[in-house]
Amino acid sequence: MRPVLSGYAQIDRALEEAAQAAGAGFLRRMRDVIWPLIAPTAVAAAVIVFMTAINEIQTSILLISSGTRTIGPMIIFLEEGGASTLAAAVGCLMVFGVLLLMLLSTVLSRFLPKGCCHGSSDGFQRPWRQISGGLPAGDRRTAHPFRSGRGPTPGQRPDLEGIGRVDAIFLSHAHIDHVGAIDLWPELGRPPVYATRATFDALPLLGLHLPPEACRDLPLQGPARLLDLPVTVGRNGHAMGGIWLHLPAEGGALYMGDWSRESGLLPFDPPLRRIW
Repeated sequence: MRPVLSGYAQIDRALEEAAQAAGAGFLRRMRDVIWPLIAPTAVAAAVIVFMTAINEIQTSILLISSGTRTIGPMIIFLEEGGASTLAAAVGCLMVFGVLLLMLLSTVLSRFLPKGCCHGSSDGFQRPWRQISGGLPAGDRRTAHPFRSGRGPTPGQRPDLEGIGRVDAIFLSHAHIDHVGAIDLWPELGRPPVYATRATFDALPLLGLHLPPEACRDLPLQGPARLLDLPVTVGRNGHAMGGIWLHLPAEGGALYMGDWSRESGLLPFDPPLRRIW
């Protein structure tokens, strides 16, 4: 159980919380969030247990009865009884079984979930999702979770090396860890920046400035458009003017940013249940 518990402990709780906020029940979260992330660890733990148990003697000898025998003690009994050939045959069967299990694990591993890749909290991660729904034929775009803010380490800034063309930037809310590096906007090619009016109004209070022509207002809730993509937004309960963003293309992609359901002051709009 320890490998499984260790794998579970490494799962980012924000993933399950985001699913819960989107209306997913316990069983749905287990199927769509927890199990895909923990499956590789669980399978690896099962293989380790099998490899240990098949060669174990001290404990398995307690399971021997008049009608059953375990493999480990059986080989010893056959050898002590002078049936060395049979003992060798049973040993070969054990080796064959282990090899067969390893082969099956290798073949089936390609069908196991890949888990998740966690990137830096301050910068670009690996592509979040390829999007083509609602776009012209052959047009595909990649959404990156970009935290354009300052990191927990003083002076930490997003690493823009290797970032290609940026079509647009979405700001979920105006906290310094999310917008503190928006002054790098010119280095990204001066793309349009999408946020609520309250978020844009808060930037000067943080000593940050964007030219008016770069700002594209989003509503606090309801349908909207980001470039030519139809999106749905809602209040995230975390900051004044803070919103989450849902892209309906290809099954849907939900970006929550920071969010809270417990605030007594800031409202929270649960994402659409139908995306689950």
